[in-house]
Amino acid sequence: KKHYDLLPPNYQPTTPSALSRRLLHKSGVGYLDAALPLLLSSLSDRFLATVLVQAMACRDRRLEGRKAVLKERRKRKRHRRRVLRERKE
Repeated sequence: KKHYDLLPPNYQPTTPSALSRRLLHKSGVGYLDAALPLLLSSLSDRFLATVLVQAMACRDRRLEGRKAVLKERRKRKRHRRRVLRERKE
């Protein structure tokens, strides 16, 4: 069995195989195996998925950090009001 036969029959990479073929041709890469453009497209899909997952994790951490900053700010504000009230009494 060839390795492109192992892919699901309905697999369509996000990066089209035609684009991979064109990039390989423009780069001067000669290849004998017709599955190489599909493999390259699959690898670029994997790369894009990794970048997307890392970007979402970074966004989530940034949002959590923002929430923590706001929570700490509210806490300090309440503490300041309480201290000022106690000084007045």
